[in-house]
Amino acid sequence: MKNLAITTALLSISILTAQAQTEKGTSFIGGAFKFNTDKTENNDQRTYSYTLSPKAGHFISNNFAIGTNLSIGYAKNKHYNLPGNDVIPYDNGNLSLGVAPFARHYLMITERFRFFSEFQLSFTTVKNKANMVTTHNSSDKPYYRNNYYAADLKPGLAFFPTKKLAIEMSFPLLTYAKSSMTPHGMPGYVKSTHDYFAIGLNTTSPLIGLNYHF
Repeated sequence: MKNLAITTALLSISILTAQAQTEKGTSFIGGAFKFNTDKTENNDQRTYSYTLSPKAGHFISNNFAIGTNLSIGYAKNKHYNLPGNDVIPYDNGNLSLGVAPFARHYLMITERFRFFSEFQLSFTTVKNKANMVTTHNSSDKPYYRNNYYAADLKPGLAFFPTKKLAIEMSFPLLTYAKSSMTPHGMPGYVKSTHDYFAIGLNTTSPLIGLNYHF
């Protein structure tokens, strides 16, 4: 009986410790940094991109959190040679800004593992501007703006190696997105829109993150 009481007490402490990581009133912060570079030999084209994505959430009830993701990105595309075109070497760059509020629900599997489902709405705007030099000595600097709207539902798994840190992996399950492209100073181009819908668990595109709980 005494051993059973000790075992029960230890189990209770373990469950309380695990729940404390996702209980009402606690919060978490995290983020990601991404750098990418790509070079195409055929037309001497090189692309650089940087993205910083901080994230924060707060538990408004046990195992249920709301929060937001922010994203700031910059990409630069350099063209050194464009065969068959009157445009000679140029480069362009774009700045992107995004915000994505989310709601997340956790389900405890073990002391260190949690299953979660997350619903997110996002908006991203990108201004693409080109600094071009042409054989016609044009000084025009056309640009176009892309706006992206999306709603996502994704399941995931969180692993807590310590009481404060969580390593997460999630997969897209349901996505609806709408985008628009609005040209400025680009004769012959008109505004266009695009709709996208996908359903199905995509395990080939996992999203991995690290969060700090406090």
